[in-house]
Amino acid sequence: MSIACDDLPGPLLEVLNNDMPWHGPNRTHPELSTPELWWARVFAMYAEGLSRCGWSHAATQSGFDALRAEILDARAYSLFDDVVPVLTALREGGWRHVIVSNHVPELPDIMVGLGIRGFFADVITSGFVGYEKPQAQIFEAALRCAIPGAPVWM
Repeated sequence: MSIACDDLPGPLLEVLNNDMPWHGPNRTHPELSTPELWWARVFAMYAEGLSRCGWSHAATQSGFDALRAEILDARAYSLFDDVVPVLTALREGGWRHVIVSNHVPELPDIMVGLGIRGFFADVITSGFVGYEKPQAQIFEAALRCAIPGAPVWM
């Protein structure tokens, strides 16, 4: 059974739309420096939303573990047909790629599951570095992966 976001109670929807670590361009969370710390904060926010709805009993560790497993399962994602050929051609043309993404700390693992991690020199994810795009710090982290003096395209 799937539930549309419009069907969620207001208090839970408010948390999901406003209170997560990735919300707000001025919020930082470098203290969430491991996947365990990052997910603990995310699950605390889910628990808060469920509590506001009177559903504290639904905030179980097994439920949160299942949610995390579903989000991290590479089979839940798909690539466009042209992704691998384009990345292959660019790599053969001398391009070096770094992903900069507002995503979970384990994004590199998802990429391994999708078979594309090898196309990227590094993966900078807000869930790991603690800064969301468009904050300068996430781009500074990406620039540390760049070849000094070489052009950088985003």
